[in-house]
Amino acid sequence: MTSKRQLFSEPQVAEYFELSTLAKMAGRPARDFHRVLVKELVANSLDAAEAAGISPEVRVQIVGGMSAFATQVIDNGLGITTEVLDKLLDFSKFASDKALYRTPTRGQQGNALKTVFAMPYATGYSHREPVVHSLGLKHTIQAGLDDAGLPKVGRESTVDGASEDGKGTSIFVPISLVD
Repeated sequence: MTSKRQLFSEPQVAEYFELSTLAKMAGRPARDFHRVLVKELVANSLDAAEAAGISPEVRVQIVGGMSAFATQVIDNGLGITTEVLDKLLDFSKFASDKALYRTPTRGQQGNALKTVFAMPYATGYSHREPVVHSLGLKHTIQAGLDDAGLPKVGRESTVDGASEDGKGTSIFVPISLVD
């Protein structure tokens, strides 16, 4: 008697939210995610200034403790549009403006913001969500898996009264530190 094999499929999107597979995508072990956050957000800020043709102004704020870490990176680039943010939050597709531009130190990952937005969930951090301030809007990012293990991704956008001139981007991401 032969057994009939059944084909099953599941979205690979869930891999962004599992620690071991996210570490492979980020190119670093989970214990280094705090370093990945800073490196990727600063690299994106430098890219934003370069794209705008201006000298970069990048501010980095870091808060760390025994079990949690958060970084906020603020730049003077052109800002992230809502349309681009939506593409970045579509975990089923590759999205990068660096597909043809990669150097040994920048642009290698190509899916950096996807991995950055997935890190809070993957590390078990549930106290606060990533927040993006850009172009006069505040976007609170929800990215994770639902109770059935399926991706649950979205953003809540509100008018950002804290934005001075509507230029640049501020990205805040908190994570739990992993051993």
